[in-house]
Amino acid sequence: MEIKLGIGIENIKFGLKPKDIENLLGKPNSIRKDEEYGEFEPMYIYNALQLRLTFYKNHEDRLGYIRCSNKNLIINSQKVIGKPLKKVLGIFKKVTDDDWVLEEYDFWNQYFNEKFWLILSFNYDTLSEIEMGVPFKDDEQYNWPK
Repeated sequence: MEIKLGIGIENIKFGLKPKDIENLLGKPNSIRKDEEYGEFEPMYIYNALQLRLTFYKNHEDRLGYIRCSNKNLIINSQKVIGKPLKKVLGIFKKVTDDDWVLEEYDFWNQYFNEKFWLILSFNYDTLSEIEMGVPFKDDEQYNWPK
């Protein structure tokens, strides 16, 4: 499963609708409702892929956010889930060449890259999850891939 910065993962692209995702991946194992902006946004959960996909109600039900812990995630031909912090940051810095902001929590750390709206979550200095949101064109407009 290849991470495509600003686009998605493999064939799972930002902007796809729930039906498009079901055609690609089949029915989700479950659908959770995530409350955002006073509305409930559907989150499709695929257990075997360790993948969660959130669709933005206020943007025509388009896929806007991806969370993934799949051990087969790759970027720049390298697997990253389960790898040490220094190695992962080195891999991502080669392909993003942008600043990363460290956010520290009680039991984990996250590195955030605003340009690609990308979060790398580390537990015990090991990458456990990647979160990707559709990036912004400007302060108010999303940069939906074509």
